Amino acid sequence: HRAQAMPRDCSSDCFLYFADESGGAARHLRMNVSDYAYGAEQDPFQPPAPAKLLHSRLESDLAPARLMLKEPYLSEQPEGMVHRGFMPFGARGFFVRAAFISRDTASEFWQLLLESVLDAPTSHCCIHLQHLGGALADQAVTATAFAARAAEWSAVVTGCWPTNGDDVSAREAACTQWVKQTIRKLLPHSLHTYATDLGPGDEEFARWAYGSNAKRLLQLKKRWDPQNVFGKGFPLVELCSD
Repeated sequence: HRAQAMPRDCSSDCFLYFADESGGAARHLRMNVSDYAYGAEQDPFQPPAPAKLLHSRLESDLAPARLMLKEPYLSEQPEGMVHRGFMPFGARGFFVRAAFISRDTASEFWQLLLESVLDAPTSHCCIHLQHLGGALADQAVTATAFAARAAEWSAVVTGCWPTNGDDVSAREAACTQWVKQTIRKLLPHSLHTYATDLGPGDEEFARWAYGSNAKRLLQLKKRWDPQNVFGKGFPLVELCSD
């Protein structure tokens, strides 16, 4: 309800993550809520406190790899998070999938979400609830390929593991399986999946991505790419083959 009350140029994200508490045997789950005021000079809930504006921290001579770190998904992650950003490159591996959630999602979904993050195989894993809503619903479901017009949240499930040590493959397999299993649990309560994260081996989740728009996309695919030259990404042909 708090997020839904915000102005249309503002949003409120939520992180479920494990605290970076070196030396402690037990994992401590935390929740962080971050408000974003795009182009504003005041916090939407604490007027007259100034908002943290992203553009004020950008530098014109940043290399592309460094500029990437200024993207809010990375640079605004909460302090104390075990995995924070992607640097140094190669130090951690990632596997990410996401599902879109409506504002009327049943309470069972939130219980599943909490249970899932507590079952994460490493403390580097997290779940990020990205706030949507607002202008997203201004267009009809059939206006574009994107079908999740009623979404209020994107539940981004991130499996993350250190790439050093002797058991990297096992950690990667465990985190990948955790992400897939979490999405499977959330799908019955979800609107759609996020297509951009999906690859050729994701037919299971791809079926949830575009809804009734998938057939129209396939028609365009057959017209503009009849040889399936661009067939290494989203499995659209396989999705509509049946």
